Amino acid sequence: MTSDQQNQAGLKSHIEVLEKIDTVLQERDASLLNLENSNPLGVALTFLDGQFIRANETLCAMLGFTELELLATTLGDITCPEDQGNDDEKLANLKTRDIRSYQVEKRLIHKAGTVLRAQVEVSLVPGADNQPYALLLQIQDIDAAKRLQEQSRHAQKMESLGRFAGCVEHDLNNALTAILGFSQLLEADLKTDAQLQSFAEEITHSANRAVEFTDQLKVFSNLDDSELAVYNLNQIVTDLDGMLRRLIGANVSLDVITDCKTGSLACDRGQLEQVIVNLVVNAHDAIAEGGQITLTTENVDRPTDAGDNEPFVRLSVSDTGTGMNDETLLQIFDPSFTTKNRGKGTGLGLYTAKQIIEQFSGTIEVESELDFGTTFRIDFPRVRNVDETSPNPTDQGTITTGNETILLVEDESDVRHYVARILMRHGYTVVEAADGVEALGIVQDGKEAIEMILTDYTMPRMNGDELVGHAVEDQPDLKILYMSGCTDENGLALSNLKPEGSPLLKKPFSPQKLMCTVRGLLDAP
Repeated sequence: MTSDQQNQAGLKSHIEVLEKIDTVLQERDASLLNLENSNPLGVALTFLDGQFIRANETLCAMLGFTELELLATTLGDITCPEDQGNDDEKLANLKTRDIRSYQVEKRLIHKAGTVLRAQVEVSLVPGADNQPYALLLQIQDIDAAKRLQEQSRHAQKMESLGRFAGCVEHDLNNALTAILGFSQLLEADLKTDAQLQSFAEEITHSANRAVEFTDQLKVFSNLDDSELAVYNLNQIVTDLDGMLRRLIGANVSLDVITDCKTGSLACDRGQLEQVIVNLVVNAHDAIAEGGQITLTTENVDRPTDAGDNEPFVRLSVSDTGTGMNDETLLQIFDPSFTTKNRGKGTGLGLYTAKQIIEQFSGTIEVESELDFGTTFRIDFPRVRNVDETSPNPTDQGTITTGNETILLVEDESDVRHYVARILMRHGYTVVEAADGVEALGIVQDGKEAIEMILTDYTMPRMNGDELVGHAVEDQPDLKILYMSGCTDENGLALSNLKPEGSPLLKKPFSPQKLMCTVRGLLDAP
């Protein structure tokens, strides 16, 4: 027989075996022999000697090979020499039907030469004559599975941290409402005593610094909500400067370089701050003592497919750290990849950052060189002809008086006394209640001609929205104004407030903001 005839005979025999295996596969439970690409496990069929016959995409991605490349190899070819033959006895027992299947841990060799630890479950595939024809392999990347578990634990920790930060933010904002309010009243009443007035101004200044701190807590407590607005990139970066310096410590220097012409972008400020914090913390972790991190802002024009230029604002975060090789650069945005040691990170930071950036039509690119450092460049479409977000103009508006009766509902006594004092100083009659149950009793009693309910949202016994829901049933013409010390209390959003579209006053607020908001609502049709 010639070599061509031998090749043809071998090919015919191979095809016959494949046809038999396909017949068997059609008869077997599809869920057991699932080779679909959606299968989270790597699945393959091999001959009894380990020669690959079929492989799903999960396995190909796990090992870095195409299916055609795998078909030219055996399981032994991609198994570390130390682990070859470690299941010979179990395989022999499988072939003789002494066992139905077995599991073995093997170190498999990725196409790039790296090694992954895998849990391999081996089952026998019998033919129509009940003789063994092939092996079914179900392969799990042990390290990837552990990374997923770490990601899950990390996500739970972040959720707990977010809830804790939200509680801290709520309590601080309540305290700061009273501190800022009373200090501003002191400033106004001490105009004739310059020294005492300066003391009050210092209290106000320190309280405003604390307000900035509570704003930073939103980075952790309000990550899932997108409040799209227009912000100047320089303002966001400079406002974060102090917090970032505290995060990285004194052993790494931080240089912030802002171009005064840098424009604005449309984003959720809290989420963009999260991105910046993630990048700076990652940069710090990659730097030995004495290194440097640099934040730079600028305007850039990027060419489009149409041949013109599109305006963007760019934030660059550079470090003088260890840098990354090409293999690492290809994987840094993978949610299951991390360069950090066990317990130091899960790879979620850059993955989350990329998702946030793309959510606001931005892009992120990275350049890195081993031993020279890394630079991330983030581009967002530049917003033109739009007024940037600024303090509410009512803060600077003329304070007007009134004579209406307002039901004030607030469980924090300091805040309630401050708000009541402001309202009464400007002519309003104030009826106070410490929670929703007490307030509802006042409404239903009908002794007071109440024209507005000014209520905190979260209170013991009965929340503000529950109170309002009952109150407007008796008096549908009541004006409603909510106040809250947290921007994300149990999913609190303007669309959820009753009646629909009711305004929300966020704590802490100034006397001017309070009075202008109250007067504007009472005067509204």
